[in-house]
Amino acid sequence: MRPDQRIFTKSLLLEEVFGRRRWKRSGEIADMILERHYSDLATPQYTAAEVAAEIKKSRCSGMFVRLMNELQTQELYVSYIHGQSHIERVAVLSARMAADSLPEELFALCIECAKYHDVGRRDDTRDPAHGARGAEQIDRICAGYSEEERARIRAVIAAHSLDDQSAGDVFRKYGITDARGTEDCRKLLRILKDADALDRFRLNNNSLNPRMLRGEDARQLIRAACEMVNL
Repeated sequence: MRPDQRIFTKSLLLEEVFGRRRWKRSGEIADMILERHYSDLATPQYTAAEVAAEIKKSRCSGMFVRLMNELQTQELYVSYIHGQSHIERVAVLSARMAADSLPEELFALCIECAKYHDVGRRDDTRDPAHGARGAEQIDRICAGYSEEERARIRAVIAAHSLDDQSAGDVFRKYGITDARGTEDCRKLLRILKDADALDRFRLNNNSLNPRMLRGEDARQLIRAACEMVNL
């Protein structure tokens, strides 16, 4: 099942992204922003339409549709800054980075991390503890996953609001001590942090620092992230 064969039942934003109804206007806005604030970008850039097309043709497209249709919107923090639209954009950006680099079982965990990474928020201020608070809710929200899978989701969500150097300690706190589990969590955390950072265009036009992105694949999505915010 492909994203263009089923409506995203809870999201006008995702219907816009995958329907490509307003790309011309958002592309014009992105041209202006990138020229004014990011004229030194050397990395080739995907458009938002290209990101949607890549997800649609990937082996994980049907899974992405299902997982996004299962988004428990009542669990999300209500806010323009960290609310549903932010969550959905982070999920799209995560899906693009994960579709070609992760096996399907990790792709699913990646999208769940994107969907629920801010459920522990109490406000929109800088709050390093919101990841740990969110992790406490994962057993309830993601009850359909195995304990091992939920442990990975908990660990990644808890770690995403902290500095990178804290990740190993956080993973161990949540029972991720084996080499395979640790490596899986590091992959998921890198994608989540980069996708979260890419959506900083919602704050203002020059709030993203490309040097803070960890992966080359993320640096290719700056234009797409800008376009999605301006749909």
